Amino acid sequence: METETEQAESAHPETEQAAEEVAAGPVVDLARGLEAIFMVADQPQSLVSLATALNAPVAEIRATITALCADFDGEGDGPRRGFELREVGGGWRIYVRADYDAAVRDFVYTQNPARLSQAALETLAVIAYKQPISRGSIAAVRAVNVDSVVRTLLSRGLITEAFTDNETGAIHYETTELMLVQLGINSIAELPPIPPLSPSCGARRGPRCGSGRGAGAAHPEGERLQKVMAAAGVASRRVSEDLIYQGRVAVNGKVVEEAGRRVKPSDRVTVDGSAIQLDTTKRYVMLNKPVGVVSSMADESGRPDLQQFTGNYDERLFNVGRLDVQTSGLIVLTNDGELAHVLAHPSFGVTKTYIAKVEGIVSAQTIAQLTKGIELEDGPIVADKARAIGRAVNDETIVELTLHSGRNRIVRRMMEAVGHPVIDLVRRQFGPLNLGSLGVGKTRNLTKVELGAVLTIARDAEERS
Repeated sequence: METETEQAESAHPETEQAAEEVAAGPVVDLARGLEAIFMVADQPQSLVSLATALNAPVAEIRATITALCADFDGEGDGPRRGFELREVGGGWRIYVRADYDAAVRDFVYTQNPARLSQAALETLAVIAYKQPISRGSIAAVRAVNVDSVVRTLLSRGLITEAFTDNETGAIHYETTELMLVQLGINSIAELPPIPPLSPSCGARRGPRCGSGRGAGAAHPEGERLQKVMAAAGVASRRVSEDLIYQGRVAVNGKVVEEAGRRVKPSDRVTVDGSAIQLDTTKRYVMLNKPVGVVSSMADESGRPDLQQFTGNYDERLFNVGRLDVQTSGLIVLTNDGELAHVLAHPSFGVTKTYIAKVEGIVSAQTIAQLTKGIELEDGPIVADKARAIGRAVNDETIVELTLHSGRNRIVRRMMEAVGHPVIDLVRRQFGPLNLGSLGVGKTRNLTKVELGAVLTIARDAEERS
């Protein structure tokens, strides 16, 4: 089987032949010449381009690269280097070894502690001109999720929390004296005035108004794939490019092998088969619901509801599915209606796992009965999985049940039907999400891995439908 490099060479035989025929003035030390080129190159270099640059035959270039790879790997007398040569994207390029990624990142950061990304600078400008301002208002101005950028600005000491709104619970931010020092001004009043908007522009369109695209306007064909991947937290742009060259990234089901492809929020991007979040206005939160709380955002009877757990989020969140008042455990809060439908509707087969403390000693026959199916007043029901955990204590048994049904109080009714009423009930898992060590009454954002898993479920459901 031909490698990508060999395919690239065979596609241009006349170019390779010309490179092979070069005879005059070859580099005295071909290996060192290749090292020098690789050290300054920011893109993979083909054998033909290297042969042309060094006035050497392609065959010698290929053999020397093979020797360099072995040398960098410490296969000779020398030590193993902190970098390696990789063949990607139809060429060769030097990369830092994975063992030293963290050290290199730390070094770069300490050498450039004050350097901010374009997104951070734009967010800082919004806060400076609009302070005090909430995270949700910042996101509305920039039309993107700004959580990570706000955390960066806080960690750099450029902004601080001004106050928390007593009604909404939203934190408002303002700039610090350090920010003034960094800009070389004495007060916010010295910032240049913002030009007035033209009559045809909306209040929140800012620099995107006018006949031109403007510095902040989105490209009409979308954003570059590696930029989108970096914004989604997959990896840095450089590492994202590597993933693309390695054929591990797909857009709308087709593998992309060259960086620079533009994508839109409506596109489906996957890395190693796992979907990534393109719409950064969406929020995904895990809650460990306490007993005594109604699974509603506004209970008409005035009972404690889920609204108390959403005050720290600027987005208007809603719950995915329900747990009865006396059941605790995992609930997903989001503003993504499509994902909520996929997770909650039983037709998509997303399973939920519950741990129940029940009355009596549950026998193996009872477990088998639960997995074979039992008849309830609203129809038959079958547990996907069921097992007793440990030995019964004080005439009570711990049972783990997994099912994809969303029917009301289904676990309690199932256990009641087999003669073992539920004493305590907790939902520990919801699809790929696990409650883990999250405390009762606590919330957290889904991790990138968890988010990729649930977005993949939504993508697969869309493709099936």
